[in-house]
Amino acid sequence: MSRGTSDPGADGARPLGRRRLGLALLTLLALTGGGVAVTALATPSEAPVGDADAKGLPPATAPVTRGDLTDSSRRDGTLGHPGERKINAGGPGGTLTWLAPTGSVVERDERLYEVDGEAVRLMYGDEPMYRTLKTGDKGKDVRQWEENLAALGYT
Repeated sequence: MSRGTSDPGADGARPLGRRRLGLALLTLLALTGGGVAVTALATPSEAPVGDADAKGLPPATAPVTRGDLTDSSRRDGTLGHPGERKINAGGPGGTLTWLAPTGSVVERDERLYEVDGEAVRLMYGDEPMYRTLKTGDKGKDVRQWEENLAALGYT
């Protein structure tokens, strides 16, 4: 028989070729399926919270939008203070009878507030006036008082 015919002939070459092809396809299919299974088991379905994905991006993104930030909270309770505290305003105690309006600008030697109708004037400095000054007193508060008087023209 000639080589160009479709008859397998006596040597059985054609059935052996089909068997090899089938075996090769079956092996290829088994290897592909195994590779897919290994990849699926090795790759987590979700990235842990806070971790970046393979591209370096955060796990979740959202578009940036402009808006107002608001928050509120409601609580039951009582608002109070731990007790009374005397604030020394440089003189004997009394009743606060006037206060500079909120948002106003008070300059040196202007009325800041009144106690029992008597004005308390603003003076500049870091030291509080915690004592009544008298002739011969020394200290930072005295130097600060003298600087304020000099700025007002009393030298």
